[in-house]
Amino acid sequence: MHHPAHLRHVTAVVLALSACGDDGASPLTAAVTASSSPTAGGTTEPGEAGSESTDATATEPAPTSTDVSTDATTAAPLDVPDGVFLWTGASGGGPATDLYVDAVVDVLTGAGVPVAQGTELPDGFAQLYGTLVYMNPQTVFPAEVDAAASALVNGGGRLVLVMEHCKNGCWSNADGHNMLLAALGAGLRLAGDGGAELESTVLDVTPTPPLTDGVGSLIAYYSGHVVMGPDSVAVGRISGGDVVVALETIGAGEVLAVADSSMLGYVLGEADNSRFVENFALH
Repeated sequence: MHHPAHLRHVTAVVLALSACGDDGASPLTAAVTASSSPTAGGTTEPGEAGSESTDATATEPAPTSTDVSTDATTAAPLDVPDGVFLWTGASGGGPATDLYVDAVVDVLTGAGVPVAQGTELPDGFAQLYGTLVYMNPQTVFPAEVDAAASALVNGGGRLVLVMEHCKNGCWSNADGHNMLLAALGAGLRLAGDGGAELESTVLDVTPTPPLTDGVGSLIAYYSGHVVMGPDSVAVGRISGGDVVVALETIGAGEVLAVADSSMLGYVLGEADNSRFVENFALH
């Protein structure tokens, strides 16, 4: 599809050519080029108008239009499905004292978000779901699920990695998460230590729309923490301390790391945690 600015430019050149007389003067020549390429945010680079060259004499009339604007334009957003899939495989979906899968389903359903849960990805996953949530898997991650997660991110979707702490006993699989993050090319990593103590802990929120739309504060409870990469954003950080929730853009998609399963369970109803979970579906 031609951009309006490109059409105006071509019109200007055609008018200039039509205005030339038959007095033997050299014709006006012009080169118009346009290029676009996808960027990490789903936009295209502006078209680059080519330079106009002419050997016309001074008596040749000037073009009747000089509007050759090359303002940047934005491509249509990627068609990412609204659905959220909560993957509970690899011994995920717990611990039951911390992570409440059914409650998360209720929150998303109440917000009108198509949601499903399961230990295996359903047929047609890529056509139905734009967000995949790893619900604290504790054993080896199946290769086919990691491959689906990678394809989702490459297609502009969101991968949410929820992981529990590893302090007074280990209730998570940091190595599995971090192998997947490395394969995706992400700089952030998940760690089971540090983070919030054994109490409701307020996280300072960095505005990161649309994930933080309507979110003024978040609460963590006895969490791990996120080791930040050079391109990571600290969405939720303990004041003066560790990052518990972080986001990183990878190509057209993104990865959200949540180093506390209690935020999707034990303290789901505190602060704006529920609204934050609702926003998993926004792209």
